[in-house]
This record gives sequence, structure tokens and C-alpha cells, in this order.
Amino acid sequence: MEFPLSLAEFRCDFLEGEHLLLCFVAEDVLTSRQLAFQSLRRHPELPVDWADIATFVSHDFNTRGIGTALFARTRIWAGDSDLAAINAAIRADNHGGLAYYEKVGFRNYQIAKGIPLRDGTPVDRILKCFRAK
Repeated sequence: MEFPLSLAEFRCDFLEGEHLLLCFVAEDVLTSRQLAFQSLRRHPELPVDWADIATFVSHDFNTRGIGTALFARTRIWAGDSDLAAINAAIRADNHGGLAYYEKVGFRNYQIAKGIPLRDGTPVDRILKCFRAK
């Protein structure tokens, strides 16, 4: 994300918007602090039986395995649903995100070349797919 979202934008995009399919949250059971979340939503540029995934982990929380644990739940849900595949669009300069999605089973299927950032800097987007069925 290049800029912070308002609470309303965040809610609409990741928690309760009309395109939302699911959202799992990882929480510290001792403090009730939310550490990470993963959501699936419909995207108008994807086939109707595909979903787009978003995964975010708090910058100040660095425990390995949270994203993998979230995706284990997401993968089960997707397998039980009508989804054929899950799409992940990751900026080419997000090395951690690229490694994470590869680790949990996503594979490259397309590169969107030179998508400009807000400041005009072109950055490729790597499109990865996880086959749910």
C-alpha cells in the first residue's frame, strides 16, 4: 500500500465490502492485539470463480508462520467453496511478499510491466495464482 486508508476505506476493502468473501485475523490471545489478517474478495478483472487475496502483518510484529497459518485456514475455506483459483498481485519490489506467496504454493502466471506508483515510478506487478481445486 502506498498510502494509509481511512477506517471506512479499510473496512470496505478488507472487512465488510460487497466483494468480500472472507477475512481471517491473527490475534495475540494475551493482549487481544491484532497482528495480521488475510482476506479474499471478488475482483472485477478476474474470472468469476477466482478471488483476490490480501495479506498484511503488523510491521512491529515479526513472528514467523503467521501468514502461513492464516493461509492454511484460507486454503481450507477456498477448497470448500466454488473458487477455482486465488490471485495474488505483488509489487516486484516486495521481496518478502513474493517469497511468502511462493512458499505457500502460489505460482507466477503473468507480469504486469511498469505500473506507476503515485510518484510515477514504474514498478512491475507479479501475478501469482493458487489453484483452489
